[in-house]
Amino acid sequence: MKRYMLLLLAGLCALARVQASPITPGAGDSLRISLLTCGPGTEVYQYYGHTALRCQNLSKGQDLVFNYGLFDFRAPHFVWRFVLGQTDYLLGVEDFASFARNYRDENRWVEEQELNLDAAQKQQLWAALEENYKPLNRKYRYNFLFDNCSTRPRDKIEAVLGGTLQYAEDLDSPMEGSTFRSVLHLFSLHDPWYTLGIDMLLGSPADRTVTRRQLMFIPFFLQQYAQEAQVSDTLKGWQPLVMANATLVEARPQVRAMGLWDTFNPFRTFLLLFIVVGILSVVGLKKRKTFWVLDVLLFFAAGVAGCIIAFMMLFSEHPAMNPNYLILLFHPFHLLALPWLVGRLRRPRRSRYIVAVTLVTLLFIVLWGVWPQKFNIAVLPLACILLVRGMCHLVLTYSKK
Repeated sequence: MKRYMLLLLAGLCALARVQASPITPGAGDSLRISLLTCGPGTEVYQYYGHTALRCQNLSKGQDLVFNYGLFDFRAPHFVWRFVLGQTDYLLGVEDFASFARNYRDENRWVEEQELNLDAAQKQQLWAALEENYKPLNRKYRYNFLFDNCSTRPRDKIEAVLGGTLQYAEDLDSPMEGSTFRSVLHLFSLHDPWYTLGIDMLLGSPADRTVTRRQLMFIPFFLQQYAQEAQVSDTLKGWQPLVMANATLVEARPQVRAMGLWDTFNPFRTFLLLFIVVGILSVVGLKKRKTFWVLDVLLFFAAGVAGCIIAFMMLFSEHPAMNPNYLILLFHPFHLLALPWLVGRLRRPRRSRYIVAVTLVTLLFIVLWGVWPQKFNIAVLPLACILLVRGMCHLVLTYSKK
């Protein structure tokens, strides 16, 4: 009887120790992989948010973030390579606590979507990320529209799930009414001067209808489609890809102060310039004055803009740069012809070049809504300025006796 009592007491003590100690999960169960979506920031490259993958190994206390959005400003010829579209981005790894602290300091929210993967899929995805992080593999040629910090995590998840991943919609179908340009505008309209710069450089390919799959180059659209996606399970049937959601970093509410650049946005600025040029042109016609210095400045500015557009069309690897129909309005020939034009603008004397420029500008304005490229509305007053000055020159020269 005493021996049975000792055995029972030993069993109760062992059960107590088991209940008091934490359960150590198996290798597969100890892994957690999540899709992180980060809110926009104040820097230009932060306007469109960010995506990363969070990998946790609970048994080893690891909590890492694999981030495809790293670049080095100090790299040799960084600015030149960026202009040429030859910027290389890197896959980086950092501790989640550091990652979250950086976004908290920048007042940018971070939301997590835990992925519904089985043990083997988690291990396969983590192994693929670690292989990609090796020094020879971590660098990739960045393409803002087709290969970036958002599409890379998506592709890794899809590769692990194979044909078992099903999005809520047919991703190959076009997104009605959406183009690359209109999607970019959604996140940059608060910065009209930056939006103008993007619109000046992006050509007609940016106005092609974007498919639902292509939309996922923006982190917020990837987050949306991941939330609605399902995974096929042989035992449980269709299961949601995202098994849990959490807000890891909250952003503090901010009231954006209106500044000088908000008042003098591109359209208002160039419209005011058009009014000033229009008044000077009327005065010049009445007094038969050419204001040739103004014309030289306008041709010079249009020529410089044309050089940038032509360079990006011909040499940049950035997508959607060529063709750019703004080259009809702003082109390098303005600079090449300027030394020869100065004399004809001062006297004034007839110029076939100015006749051609005036006719092309008039055609550009008349066909504004017909071109296979959407132009920023701020370009319209600039085109009108060139047209008015060209017509003034023609009136002054062809009305001379």
